[in-house]
Amino acid sequence: MRAADRVIFDDVLTADFALDLPVPDGIEVVTFETDQVFQPADRSRRSQDRRHLGLRIFTCEVRPIS
Repeated sequence: MRAADRVIFDDVLTADFALDLPVPDGIEVVTFETDQVFQPADRSRRSQDRRHLGLRIFTCEVRPIS
């Protein structure tokens, strides 16, 4: 995860996870990147879906630090 040009989280994830990450003041752009992807068609014979899928985000909250 990047906040502007600064990396604020970089790790290999192997299961579901939850993170609380502080973002420096004044940052307006946060970017999520992953190289851990899969193709649904590789996991199921019933699927022809060849998209490269990575992160599935269920909830994302942005809260000011008080």
